[in-house]
Amino acid sequence: MSTSARSSLVIVGAGLAGVRAAESARNAGHDGSIVLVGAETALPYERPQVTKEALLAGASPRHYVDHDQLVGRLGVQLRLGTRATGLDRRRRLLRTSDGKIGYDALVVATGAQPTPCPWGNLDGQVSTVRTARDAVLLHRVLTGRRRVVVVGAGLIGSEIASAAQALGAEVTLVERGCGPLEASHGRSLAEHLARLHRTAGTRLVTGAAVTSLVRAGASVAVDLGSGERIVAEHVVWAVGVRSDLGWLVGSGIRVAEGVLCTTAMVTNDPAVFVAGDAAQVVATDGPQAAPRSMSQSMAAAQGLVAGHNAVTPPGSWSRTTATPYFWSTWYDRRIQGVGVPAARSTVLQEGGGTLHLYEHRGRLTGAVGIDAKASVRRVRELLREGSSSGAHAAREMTGRPA
Repeated sequence: MSTSARSSLVIVGAGLAGVRAAESARNAGHDGSIVLVGAETALPYERPQVTKEALLAGASPRHYVDHDQLVGRLGVQLRLGTRATGLDRRRRLLRTSDGKIGYDALVVATGAQPTPCPWGNLDGQVSTVRTARDAVLLHRVLTGRRRVVVVGAGLIGSEIASAAQALGAEVTLVERGCGPLEASHGRSLAEHLARLHRTAGTRLVTGAAVTSLVRAGASVAVDLGSGERIVAEHVVWAVGVRSDLGWLVGSGIRVAEGVLCTTAMVTNDPAVFVAGDAAQVVATDGPQAAPRSMSQSMAAAQGLVAGHNAVTPPGSWSRTTATPYFWSTWYDRRIQGVGVPAARSTVLQEGGGTLHLYEHRGRLTGAVGIDAKASVRRVRELLREGSSSGAHAAREMTGRPA
């Protein structure tokens, strides 16, 4: 679509992807209205900090932008505390909990929600964590000496286990695989990360499926497939996330795990774009087609592309070329991942840190570093250059294969 004083852009989702979409639309010359719809009442804040500093401190994380920047500089109309409930593509109407909003272009940036616990919250004894409010409430629950079970040893579950221990809890971390991130990054890294938990004093139970959660007075009994029962005062359910896309049912927008889109972040409707955790790029329209990556860096990059393309004609569209990146902190150890993991990996030692390099058919595809910031940064540069083999990358890094 071309820019026009009459054109209206509606962005559903007030996280980083949504904010970047609004900024990008204005930078592209869009002089029409921008409406930002967010389910939470808070201004957009740094969501990755929810299970990091915010959970430890019991305080809301920092905002990406303040009210004056959004409303004054960007001219955004805020509709916070408002949930999307449906989409009428024919009439170009977004249905929300606060009425209908018309649009000329729409950006879907609704993120993801934690997978719910099959046994519910057992009257507040089971938590999931996604919002700043969740983190503040869980901080209060975890503060002091409590027996806590965290189910799921992915990035979020591991961050929660680390924070819970720092707050004085006796922590048991339950994981179906052989260790953290095994499904996405392989056994070698999983075993390394498992040692981090155990060395820090967290009890890590691997190869374990939860078969039931049962209230036991003031406690919760966690039953495992092995027959073991673990009793705790609180359980945190951290078994993955799923895209928050129920409101698109019946709209005709193509959805799988996320909203299907091209590298231009456009869906099967040329007036509807998507960015962030809600997006699933499946296009074959260029060599840089990105894998689905739920990370802050991808949300920002995709938001910029979606916002630009939503207010410009197709001939001037940009496409995503960002390299996936994540970071996490467990027990004061810095974990960073870049690129895409592959089946073949090489482990390098670097001082007190470790680097896991991934390659496919001799080509470097990604890396995960534990306290190896310089090496991860160099791998990121090599991936952007797109010309490095796994062996070349290994030679560049300090150390030798372990």
